[in-house]
Amino acid sequence: MRNQDQKTRNYSDQASCAHAWAHQLTPCGKASNFFFDGASIYSYGRHFPIATLDGNRAFFTTRNYSVSTSAHKSLVRSAISDKEIIYVQFLPVSDEKITSESPFIKKNVDFWIESITSEVRNFLEKPKKTLLLKSIDEQIYLLQSLVRAFSGDASQDLITLLESPVLKQAAELITSRHALKEIRDRKRNASRLVTFEKSVLEWENGIIGTLKTTHPIDPNLSYLRLGSAKDHIETSKGIKVPLQEARYFWMYICQMMGITGMKHTFRILNFQVQEINPEFIRVGCHTIPVLQINKIARQLEWISTQV
Repeated sequence: MRNQDQKTRNYSDQASCAHAWAHQLTPCGKASNFFFDGASIYSYGRHFPIATLDGNRAFFTTRNYSVSTSAHKSLVRSAISDKEIIYVQFLPVSDEKITSESPFIKKNVDFWIESITSEVRNFLEKPKKTLLLKSIDEQIYLLQSLVRAFSGDASQDLITLLESPVLKQAAELITSRHALKEIRDRKRNASRLVTFEKSVLEWENGIIGTLKTTHPIDPNLSYLRLGSAKDHIETSKGIKVPLQEARYFWMYICQMMGITGMKHTFRILNFQVQEINPEFIRVGCHTIPVLQINKIARQLEWISTQV
């Protein structure tokens, strides 16, 4: 919980607030009805935590509350796309030290086993309800992901729960589903790539306000466009960089391009540059293709040649 002497920083937009939390730029921050306090970030109030940071991973709730909260969750997910995201029904209590023995771990495991048990029973009674298989599959995946997060540190009680007959039965039901799913996924992914490429062009031209990524698109992949007033550069993750800061960053990129093994100290909007290579630039949760950077540089007439 926030100490009384810690001031809450106000952010003008919610995307900046989400990124500030993800990188822990300040202990507390808010943007309207969206705020963070330490490792946890909330929608509307403390009754609805969205995610909690734990080192280079984040526990992210699967619960929903409202349309606005869904938008908040989307912003948070985008801001932590470079971290390991572990989806859970229940998040740890504020300031709780997270270990395999944490109460919220067993609470989530119990919840999923009970839900899987119920849905397996329903499916066996009514095999035509194939949507139940999808739900069972998703919950098994979430359960296994949570346990893998503590591999080598799982308690015996947790291991015993995971060896329950109902989970083995559920896994057998799902195996037959996966072969058909792989065929459908290949077709669906090809279609998604075509749709995404069209959306990129619409976003770059200002036809749409936001650009959402979905599998198989890399969630860290970021695109750039010049702001409507031409006083800033906007990323597809919602971050706005004033033109002067962007110019300094461009000059730094030009200096560093081609230098390998460099540990960068340059920061832009307090986000540290992690990698610069001929293919892409990596800053925080943004992986920006150099082609995108060249495109903006040409629009601004910063250079006559490319990086």
